[in-house]
Amino acid sequence: MTRRTSPEIAIFGSVVSIRLPWLIAIAFALGLTAFQLAPNHSIDNHTILWYLNAFLLVCLSVGAVLFHESAHALVAGRFE
Repeated sequence: MTRRTSPEIAIFGSVVSIRLPWLIAIAFALGLTAFQLAPNHSIDNHTILWYLNAFLLVCLSVGAVLFHESAHALVAGRFE
């Protein structure tokens, strides 16, 4: 039986893997939340800018989690 591979990132000697179902669940929840909180449901420049800002916020949030995990890896490497 073959094992499915997950996207993996090596950070300070530790491997961080992200499972595809989690990525799908996060994208679905954040997309649904962004759609519900959007200023209006018509497409205009203000709405497009709002969605771009929401996308940027999601990317920064995921980056913050990766930064947090890299800090764990860096500290764990000090105690080896």
